[in-house]
This record gives sequence, C-alpha cells and structure tokens, in this order.
Amino acid sequence: MTVETIPLAKIEEKAKELQLRIEKGEAGVQLLKIPELGKNIPIYDFRNLTHQVMIAKALAKGERMAMFGGVWGAFRAVKRNTTAEDFFHRQVKPGRPWEAKVPLMVKPRYGVRLIDWSQIHSDFRFLSDYAEFKKLWTQHPAFLHVIAPVRTTKHSLPDIFITTPQDYQKRYGGNDIIAVSTVALLHRHDPYLEYLSAWVERFSHTAMSLGVSTLNPHGEEPPYEENEFFTDIKTRRCPISAIDLIVKDKKYEETGAFGSHTQVRLPLIGETPTLKVVRIGSFSPVGLKKSVGFDYEIIPGAKDVRKFKGASLDEKLTQMMQEINQDWKGEKPQIFFRT
Repeated sequence: MTVETIPLAKIEEKAKELQLRIEKGEAGVQLLKIPELGKNIPIYDFRNLTHQVMIAKALAKGERMAMFGGVWGAFRAVKRNTTAEDFFHRQVKPGRPWEAKVPLMVKPRYGVRLIDWSQIHSDFRFLSDYAEFKKLWTQHPAFLHVIAPVRTTKHSLPDIFITTPQDYQKRYGGNDIIAVSTVALLHRHDPYLEYLSAWVERFSHTAMSLGVSTLNPHGEEPPYEENEFFTDIKTRRCPISAIDLIVKDKKYEETGAFGSHTQVRLPLIGETPTLKVVRIGSFSPVGLKKSVGFDYEIIPGAKDVRKFKGASLDEKLTQMMQEINQDWKGEKPQIFFRT
C-alpha cells in the first residue's frame, strides 16, 4: 500500500486562518470575500423579503446555503430520485455515517402525504387529516422534526432522506428494532419561512427536496452564534468552499435561544401511544406536550442538543414568535401563499 506523504509546507498552509473581509454589495446584500479561495459569498437577511426572492432563486438552482435558525446549518435542494448526493455526508459534515440520514425541510401540507399512516398507532392516525397534522407545528414557536414511516410510493425521494430499518439498527443498535423505513420532516410555523418556501416552489422547474444538516464535523458541537460561525470559517473547521450563500436571521439570534431542534417519532402499531423523543432540542418535551397535548417518552440515548444543556428556551422562542408575527403584519408580500 502506498502512503501519501504531505509536505510540511502544505500542512502549515492548511492550518493558517483564512482572511475574511465583508463588504457592502448591491441591494443591501453584503459580500464575504475570501481571497485564498477566490470566493465572494453573498450574505442575505432572512427577514428581508427582497433578499428572500434572491435566496429562493439560488436554492431552486441547487446552490448550497448556510443559514442560522438557532444553530448554523447547511441546506441544499436536491431533485427526486437522486442517489449520488454527497453534500451532507462528505462536504459539510465530514465523518457523517451513511445511516445518519438527512432531515427533510417541508411544509406540513406536503409532509402529511409522505407518511404511511397505516403503520401509525391508531390513537395517532387522526393526524392524517392535514388540519390536525399541521397543529404539530402551529401550536408552538419552534422548529420540530417529526419522524414517521414513509410511504413506499414516495421512494422517489432521494435516498439521503430515507432511514431504512437497517440504517436505524446501525445507528440505534441498543433500541428496539423499527421494521419500517422512516423520514424526518422538519418545519417551523414562521410566515417568513412559509414565504421563502413559496418562492422556492415558484422558481423550481422540477420537484425539489430541501435537506438540512447542522454545519459541523459529525459528532462535534456546531456553531450556534454568528461569531462562532465566522471563526469556524477562518479556521477552516467550516468547509466554506462548499457553501454558495449565507443567510443571517438577526431576529432569531438576538433571542439567545441557541440550540438544534427537537426530534420526535410518531408511535407505531404495537407501541405505547406516546410521542417518542429521539432528541431534546430547542423546544422542551414539556413545552411540546403543553402545546400539542400528547404524552411523550424519551428514548434511551436521546441527546440534549441545546448550546447550554438543560436550559429552557421555550419562553425566548415564544417571545420571538410574537414579535415575528407582529413584524409580518407590516410586510407587503409579493405573492400569496397557503400554510
């Protein structure tokens, strides 16, 4: 076996911090200039409706986005039946095992159609009614992952979104076996996010699935605050060469509600009729129960993915959403969208 020898000069060059410079661009869009990479990356404001149109055009073309939402994450829209997508497993999250599949950011009115409701516990099947299903998000202010069996007819979804029983067994070997393939649906009931999604649909010429992942090496802490994100870029911990645009959300960051997001799985036939908390994130299980009314149980090994473990962010998120809804009343959207 031949072992490649990397010259010391190359190692030292890679270890150097990148030089970053932010300059003003057109339409209030800042540019992050990185001379060593020859890249100028636009920085958009999520709460600016003009910027949202630009963001949507980029996503619809398949460009790769870093965006803040309690934690810095990477986003990319991929076409149906895609099988060779390595952005999430190789480029922005080095070391991510294949069985750690990617959450799908999707509106509830589309997500409800992806679920195989025949596999869901009878006490929860009423959620197959869209009016009931969307309440899993509309009754609280947070991002939430809802994990559920995926319909076999929907396997045109890119395989990076589908967790097979074999994937689950590899990832959660100590837990009970799940005999169905699942998908993790991510959403947040925020009018600005709904508006952006509507624009992405408008500009997309084919069915696109928007994947999301925290922006960190697998198993390590992600950047939660803006200064951490830019430090990660400078030190090359964040693979910025794989990112085409950056989207800030000053409103969200100012709350201090730093954390990745709660994941719950709908109960299957034969299980106790409770939400299965797979991960404890920005919105607490207690807050979720108060909001949606379901009992829950925390599965063994569920991680706390808030920046400050055990801290309650529910109040901060609620206050933020009240302000966002008030801000939205003063906006003048260019297109109509349905929630």
